[in-house]
Amino acid sequence: MPDYIDEIKELAEKVKEITGIDIFKKSAKGRVPSQVSGEFITNREQGDWAEALFLKIVNQNCKGLTAISYGRGENLIAGDPGFKKFFEEYQGELVGLGKCPDLLIFKTEKLDSDTRREISSNKPRKDIIESTKKAIAGIEVRSSAFLSKKYVEYRDENETTGRAFLSFTPKIEDLGGILRWVEKHEVPHYYVQVLFDRIYLIPFKKILEILSKPENNKTKFFIEKNYKNRFKDTIHITLSEGICLSNDVRQPKHISVRKELVNGRLVHYVKFEVEDLPNDFNVSAFKEILGV
Repeated sequence: MPDYIDEIKELAEKVKEITGIDIFKKSAKGRVPSQVSGEFITNREQGDWAEALFLKIVNQNCKGLTAISYGRGENLIAGDPGFKKFFEEYQGELVGLGKCPDLLIFKTEKLDSDTRREISSNKPRKDIIESTKKAIAGIEVRSSAFLSKKYVEYRDENETTGRAFLSFTPKIEDLGGILRWVEKHEVPHYYVQVLFDRIYLIPFKKILEILSKPENNKTKFFIEKNYKNRFKDTIHITLSEGICLSNDVRQPKHISVRKELVNGRLVHYVKFEVEDLPNDFNVSAFKEILGV
């Protein structure tokens, strides 16, 4: 594992030299949001669906591996009682511990009941570092509101300019947090991109390798400010640089939800629920890329 961490840090230095992106710089604490929109909650719900889907896929298909949710369990939004405290604690964790992935993958045979209990508890994640170190992978799950097959057909039939591919979407400000988390926990990190018809995976190490080569800029990756990511600098790396783990993602069940905020404002959003799992998840490829 020291070799992995040394390689990650060396690549981060190259990225800084080539692109000017300082992955070692700690991000400043964010401001507490004062309001929330239905679109924001819908995007969060879509991300929660993607995370739940991938967790179920691993646990039902990958014999010998166990996925456990490692994300914060609170489901608060701006305006909810306790949100300010939750947000400030989360920002403190980002600065001190790094950006924690959504899921942890363990070898089932080495996952004892105490470790499982600690990871699934409400203990601060700074207090369960030794248990977290037993994982073989940390998984950041991102979602994308596209049918990739339809997108490819559209792209091929229509003239496009600029970035003409669907992508993995790490935010620049997240890279340093991931690096800190990897250093503290000595666990390799991976990005999973869940679309409404496919699932792709790319190692964090490969993301840095791609960013460290200037010839890849505006070919294999673009840096953009996206509305969905609140106009934060976001890296878009073509999905073809990763590995496709499924071509058979099933459409989730979706329902309309209305939430009344404490000030009387009504917010409407869409909630997604996992129903059927893909039949073609590439277990051997997943295990191979994790080195098990």
